[in-house]
Amino acid sequence: MSTLYLMRHAQTVFNERRLIQGSCNSALTPLGVRQAEAAGELIRSRGIAFDAAFCSTHERACDTLEIVTAKAYGSPMPYERLRGLCEMDFGDFEAASSDLYDEGFIDSDPDFYLAFGGESVSGVQRRMVETLRDIASRNGGPSLVVSSSNSILLFCRAAGIDPVREGALFPNCASLVLDVLDGAFSLRDTLVPRVE
Repeated sequence: MSTLYLMRHAQTVFNERRLIQGSCNSALTPLGVRQAEAAGELIRSRGIAFDAAFCSTHERACDTLEIVTAKAYGSPMPYERLRGLCEMDFGDFEAASSDLYDEGFIDSDPDFYLAFGGESVSGVQRRMVETLRDIASRNGGPSLVVSSSNSILLFCRAAGIDPVREGALFPNCASLVLDVLDGAFSLRDTLVPRVE
């Protein structure tokens, strides 16, 4: 059995301004830096030692991982950037107001963003599940994995995991603690750092 700590990246400027981020890059805000530091402190206080670390190719995920592990261990740990962990691509909706984002798209039209140069729901789910299974198969010990909210929530739906109550967003720098056995995922815990 392998254990994955699947973390959402820290708050970014696009999060703060309520813009659709998707495949766009956006810098962490001062609050985002504090969230990542708080996540690192939580990991240190729990005595969690990661054998490996992975993140999407988005800078917000890399920056989050580096801050978290530096705070937890005194210096950033080596990590691998994987495209399979990237946020959903929203095509022409990238950098637009999040008011245009339809939270019901998963059920109403999972292929909606394909017509605008983006990704389908099933495409995101497939790559997330495959990437997380690959990480789990390569690493016996706990691994830190930093991704983005939509990709994490779409993965959870594909894996039959319900980490948050209906309609609630997954908070920045929160982690799902997942056990992976024979390619099947189960949720053991959720870690949510507190930022003062």
